[in-house]
Amino acid sequence: MREKSTSTDRIKRAFELALSRSATSKEMTLLTAAAARYTAHYKANVAEATELTKVGLSPRNPKLDTAELASWTLICSTLFNLDEFLTQN
Repeated sequence: MREKSTSTDRIKRAFELALSRSATSKEMTLLTAAAARYTAHYKANVAEATELTKVGLSPRNPKLDTAELASWTLICSTLFNLDEFLTQN
C-alpha cells in the first residue's frame, strides 16, 4: 500500500505480483469498483475493519488507514483465490 497510491496502480501491481500478467480491462473495472465498495463499507464500519486487520502473523502497521487496509486485504484475497493463482500449468 505504500508503493502505489491509486486503486488502478495498486490493482495493476497486485496482478503483476500474484499472476505475472496485466489485468484485463474487465478485471480492472470489477476490482476498482470492489475496492471502492469495500473501502466505503469499512470506513462506515471501523470495528469490522479493525477485526479483519487483526488476523495474520505480523501486527498491523499503525501508519496505514485501517479501512483501506481491510479493503485491500479483500482485493488481494480475491486474487489469491483465483484458479489461475492456485494452479500451475
